[in-house]
Amino acid sequence: MKAMLKLAPWITYPLVVGGSVVGAVALLDSGLGAEVVVPIVSAMALCVIVALERLLPYSAQWGRSHGDFWTDGVHATVSMVLIPEGLRLLLLGALTAASASITAWVGMGLWPTGLPWLAQLALAILITELVQYWTHRWMHTIEPLWRLHAIHHSAPRLYWLNSGRFHPFDAVVTWASSMPALWLLGCPEPVVALYLVFTTSHGPLQHANVDVRLGPLNWLICQGELHRWHHSPDMAEGNHNYGSLLILWDVIFGTRMLPPDRRPPEDLGIGGMPDFPADYLGQLAAPFRWARLPRVQASAPAPDRGQTEG
Repeated sequence: MKAMLKLAPWITYPLVVGGSVVGAVALLDSGLGAEVVVPIVSAMALCVIVALERLLPYSAQWGRSHGDFWTDGVHATVSMVLIPEGLRLLLLGALTAASASITAWVGMGLWPTGLPWLAQLALAILITELVQYWTHRWMHTIEPLWRLHAIHHSAPRLYWLNSGRFHPFDAVVTWASSMPALWLLGCPEPVVALYLVFTTSHGPLQHANVDVRLGPLNWLICQGELHRWHHSPDMAEGNHNYGSLLILWDVIFGTRMLPPDRRPPEDLGIGGMPDFPADYLGQLAAPFRWARLPRVQASAPAPDRGQTEG
């Protein structure tokens, strides 16, 4: 039993995220459409993650309610479901037509459809993560964008549901840095489905109060061990580990941080703003009344400087 408990943090990521992708491949191969596969596999992954927060918690403090569940639930519904679906319905047809026009003009397909699905998935992740890395980094260093993104960093703890705590405008910018690129390049629907399954299992686990360990894979994948530092209220620490799925671009651009000698802070939120609005409507308004929000000290993010540790 003790051996299993020691092994559990190391096998959680491949079982949850790898299992979700493999399961999605099997369901797509069976003939089910992406519109069925993505919600089914994503919901199953979320159920497993919620159970793991009970069975394999990282922090006892984060396991207690902070009065944030309903606020995070509304954020997740609006920013992770309604906005992406609305933008998909609004833009998918136009982007697909644009992709066909580009393909006809170039004289060949832009996407390597001959590769196996998993290889195409890896390519999709590499492309979207490069754009998302810089989008996320600018969110921390450009003041108007930070005011939007600060809502995500206002979370008082990390648990599965606050992976969806985003201001709607932040959600639009984040979505625009990933999905349109795939559709314009002609990425096939099954590969887009696998990408969505990967993100909807990886993201909640990245924020979950689950003791997940990756060892050397922390140089490739951005999971909880790295992402907890990104949520530090000290922006000298928080301006690191911008990757959503991969840490690769942080390694290349010098913003990876994983100190080997200490744990990340467990008291989270925005440094200098302990009374940041906790309700949904208050957080929607916060970026537009930023100067009037109570603070202890200047809250503008410190300039991010490349730092590689661990």
